[in-house]
Amino acid sequence: MLPHSKKPQPLKGHCFAVACYRRMLHSTIILLLLCTWITLPAPGQVYAAATVSLVATEDTWLKLSNSTANYGGATTLQAHAQTSARQHPLIKWNLTSIPAGATITQASITFYVIDSSYYVYNLYQMKRRWVEGTNNGTAGTGANWLNFDVGPSDKWGASGAIDTITDRYDTNLWDTTENTFTAKGSVTISLNASGIAVLQSWLAAPTSNYGLTIQFPNAPALGADPWIVASSEAAEASQRPTLQITYSLPPAITVAGSLSDFTGNIGMASAEQSYTVSGSDLAEDITISAPPDFEISATSGSGFGATLTLPQSGGVVANTTIYVRFIRSTPGSSSGVLTHTSAGATPVSIPLSGTAGNGPPSVTLLQPADDATGIGYPVLLKVSVNDPDLNDDLTVSFYGRAAGAIPAEESEPYALIGTVNDVVKGDHPGRLWQGLTENVEYEWYVTVSDGNTLTTSPTWSFIAGAPTAANLNYFRASRNPAGVLLRWETASETATAGFNLYRREGDGLFIQINPALIAPQAAGQPFGAAYEYPDTGAEPGATYEYRLDILATSLAVSDSTRLISYPYSISLPLLAR
Repeated sequence: MLPHSKKPQPLKGHCFAVACYRRMLHSTIILLLLCTWITLPAPGQVYAAATVSLVATEDTWLKLSNSTANYGGATTLQAHAQTSARQHPLIKWNLTSIPAGATITQASITFYVIDSSYYVYNLYQMKRRWVEGTNNGTAGTGANWLNFDVGPSDKWGASGAIDTITDRYDTNLWDTTENTFTAKGSVTISLNASGIAVLQSWLAAPTSNYGLTIQFPNAPALGADPWIVASSEAAEASQRPTLQITYSLPPAITVAGSLSDFTGNIGMASAEQSYTVSGSDLAEDITISAPPDFEISATSGSGFGATLTLPQSGGVVANTTIYVRFIRSTPGSSSGVLTHTSAGATPVSIPLSGTAGNGPPSVTLLQPADDATGIGYPVLLKVSVNDPDLNDDLTVSFYGRAAGAIPAEESEPYALIGTVNDVVKGDHPGRLWQGLTENVEYEWYVTVSDGNTLTTSPTWSFIAGAPTAANLNYFRASRNPAGVLLRWETASETATAGFNLYRREGDGLFIQINPALIAPQAAGQPFGAAYEYPDTGAEPGATYEYRLDILATSLAVSDSTRLISYPYSISLPLLAR
C-alpha cells in the first residue's frame, strides 16, 4: 500500500481537542505492569467529546479463484458471497492518534461503493497478524487465500481466514441489512456495541489490533454479485475506507512501576515491592483491591490489607507509593490482578504472581558438646531447631550408636533413640539416651521434618561417664484458650515423688502455680509418663518464665527445667540443682 510518508492524515476541520490529541501520537501504552502515561487536563477541566477520521493504513483482499494472488496494491477491495468465488477483504486502521484512556462512544466506517451487492456481509475482528503486500492480482509478498504471509508455515487456520479458532472471531461487529449493500457511492455503516468494544480493546492493547475482515456469513451462495469498494490505494483520498470514532476522556487513574514475581516461604510475608498511583479529574476516591494471598499498604512495613482507599481532593490523587507483599499459607503459586477503580475512570489492573516455598528446617546440636568426655548417663541430647516458615509443626528424631574403636564398616547401624513431635521453631527439644555404658564412645545425630522436607544434622560424639539421675525428656509451653498449657515428659520415675510448677514475670519472684504436689503417673517405674497442666492465670501479652521442679522420693529437688514464654513462645534450657 502507500508508503508511510504518503499515508493520508486525519481529515481537517475537527475540534481543537482533536488537533491537540494528534500530538500525542507517540504516547506509550503498557498493559501489564505499567499503566498508560497520558497528558491530562488541570483539575476541573473537562474534555469535550471529539471525533477523529482515520483512513485505512493497510488493506487487501483474498480470492478463492486465484488462491496464491495478493491484492495489497489493488485500488479496490472486493467481497464475494458465491461459494465457488469467495472473496474476503482485510482492513486495518492505526488508532494511536486517539488519546490513551479515551472512551469510544460511537464508531462507523465509510466506504466508497463502486459495485453494490444484494448479499449481506458481516464484519469480524481478526485474531492474527497478516501482511498487506504490494501486488495486484499476482503472487508475491503478502496475504492471499491460502497464507497470511508468504512463508511456508504462514498458513491460515482455514483458507480464506475463516477459522474462528486462529484466524478471526465470530462476532459480527456491525448491524446491517440488505439495503446497506445495495447502495453505491459514499456509504457509512455504523459499528454495533461489539464493534465499539473491539476498538476500545485496541486502544487498551494496540498490539492486539490485527484489523478486520468482511465475509459472507452463510453458505452456499449461488449468485455472482460481488461488493466492490475503493481501497486505501484509491487515487481519490476521499474514497479510501475511513473509520470515524467519537470518544471522550473519562476521569483517569495512572499507575507506574514494575512488579516482578514474588517469592517467599509459606506463612511468611515476602519482601515488599512498590509502584505509584495517581489520579486526575476524579469524581470519587481511588479504591485498590488485591487478589487473595497479596496485601497492599501505603506505608512500608505496616498497615497491610486486602484493600486500600486513596482519597481524592479536588478530583486529584497525588502521586502515591503503594507497597505490595505476598503471603501464602501453603506451598504453591498464586496469581491474580491488583485492581484500581474510581467512579467513571477506566479501571487499571496490574497482574500479580507469587510462589510460596516450603523452606527446609534447620537444626543445631547443643549438648553434649562434640567430643565431650565423662558425660553422665542417661544423657540428655539437646538441639535447637528453626524454620523459615511461619507455623510448621516440626518432628525431631534422635539417632545414636556406639562407636569408639570399632571400624566404621563393622559398626552397628544408628538406632532411633526417640522422637519429639509438635516442635515449633525456636524450640530446644531434648531426648534422654539411656542404657549407655561408662567409658564407651557414642555417636548421635538428629533429623528435623516439617512434613515436606527432612533436614539431617551433623554427627557428634561423646564418651559416656558415670550414671546420673537425669530423668526428663522435655518441658514446653503452648498457647491455650485458657492461658498457657505446660507439658512435660519423663523418661523414668524410679525415684520421683512429684512435680511443682512455678511462674514469674520479669525479674520477679517465682510463684508456685499448682496448689498441691502433682503426683507421678509412673512412680517407682523405670519408664516415664507425659503430663499437661493449664496455667489459667497467665495474662495475654505478658512475659513469663516457668520452672518445673522434680522432687525425688526423699522430697529433695533432683532436677528442674525452666522455660520462657512470650507470648507462649518456647525456649528450653536445662537447669540442674
